[in-house]
Amino acid sequence: MAGRIVVVGAGIAGLAAAIYGRLAGYDVEVFEKNAVPGGECTGWDRRGHHIDNCIHWLTGSKPGSALNDVWRTVGALGADTVFVPGDKFFTARLGGREATLWHDLDRTERELSALSPADKVEIKRLIQAVRLARCCEIPADKPLDLMGPIDYLKMGIRMKDMPKVMKAYGDVSLGELAERFTDPLLRMLVNSYMPADYAAYAFIVSYATMASGNGKVPRGGSRALTLRMAARLEELGGRIHLSEPIKRIWQHEGRAAGVILQDGTKVASDYVVYAADMSLLFGGLIKRELMPEGWAKAYEDRSSYPVMSGLQAAFSVLEGSVPSGTTLFACAPFRVGPREASCLSVHCYDYEPAWAPEGRAVAQINLTQSDADWEWWKSLDKDDYRASKEKAAAIFAERLVDEFPEAANGLELLDAWTPLTYERFCGAYRGSYMGFKAMPKAKSPSCKGVIEGLPGLYLAGQWMTSPGGLPIAVTSGKFAIQRIQRSE
Repeated sequence: MAGRIVVVGAGIAGLAAAIYGRLAGYDVEVFEKNAVPGGECTGWDRRGHHIDNCIHWLTGSKPGSALNDVWRTVGALGADTVFVPGDKFFTARLGGREATLWHDLDRTERELSALSPADKVEIKRLIQAVRLARCCEIPADKPLDLMGPIDYLKMGIRMKDMPKVMKAYGDVSLGELAERFTDPLLRMLVNSYMPADYAAYAFIVSYATMASGNGKVPRGGSRALTLRMAARLEELGGRIHLSEPIKRIWQHEGRAAGVILQDGTKVASDYVVYAADMSLLFGGLIKRELMPEGWAKAYEDRSSYPVMSGLQAAFSVLEGSVPSGTTLFACAPFRVGPREASCLSVHCYDYEPAWAPEGRAVAQINLTQSDADWEWWKSLDKDDYRASKEKAAAIFAERLVDEFPEAANGLELLDAWTPLTYERFCGAYRGSYMGFKAMPKAKSPSCKGVIEGLPGLYLAGQWMTSPGGLPIAVTSGKFAIQRIQRSE
């Protein structure tokens, strides 16, 4: 064997690191604090319904890309994987009118221009940027710090059109982009799927991913994907210890020598891959002073490096009463804590019939949350927290029925969760289910995956670079093993 690796965390990054570690010949053990693998890429059952927590689209679902190869290597995708049929990114509804971002960009441009002829020029510019952004790929062969001149040249050729997109939209927020349109519906279409302070290019790349066919949703959703990865690891001989949190990183003679479990047991290894939330590592499992400077600045500068979470509720609805997929809809204004809102997002999973009893479907409402929202939820005592969550779910139900009256037929609240839910179960920093937001004019904090001053410890996870998400998580797991091999 090449040596022994201990992986902390059985989310997507940790599972990927463990799988690539086994493929490279290492003996691998994974320690996970929860009773199930997957981290934030998971789902749960409530009263005969299934609630999916993560995948809105899976970047890298299109065969032929390096990222698709990674998903296939870790067992998340295979030759027999079935994808959910779909032809749109999402739809926005305002005042009886609606606009849709179709995968067919010509159709989108044609329909939006018909909705608002006055915005035709700006619509054309936006759709052209989406066309150009279809070339955008997340590096998946090797991390940037291990690339040579030829690797950079190849990447530049593949992504030759992205500089044009960044020149036009790199310093623009979604709120600023929305102001370029005169039609209120088009402003809502641009400005409501992601927070207004989000970088416009991130929205454009997301839409381009869907339009290129590289952002499909695998049948079965998040939990099924995670369980396929866990099965892949076990087939390769890797071991996962569930409900087994670690107490700290064991250090010996100036390097990471393994982990110490909660009961004091020491598990020795040649290398440790930490693949959980980074805020728990520094100052918790190792000294805070070891945090890379870029990350330390991001954690301290809350205005320049905000995070995003969600206040969400899942409902059982009559099948056909809520449009399939994602719909943004304007609603009567309401307030939850510091947040006043007049728009909600609902995603109907009617395309997964096994997730609900016959004739029913699961519809999940999401209200994005910020640092300020997390602070408010955190300030509540147990009773006020429960009451506030119930009140928010009641508001969501009321607004849903206002927009889609047929949803009132047997409407049932299945579950509701807040940023504190992500913090409690996943240790997520301020309840964020992504990494730091992609902000215009702000340098993305990133890390080379190693810690100066503590050899033997390697990092993986969506916090490795903004804005996080599944592609960053799975590739970072692969990259951690490549760095270990490089060190040898």
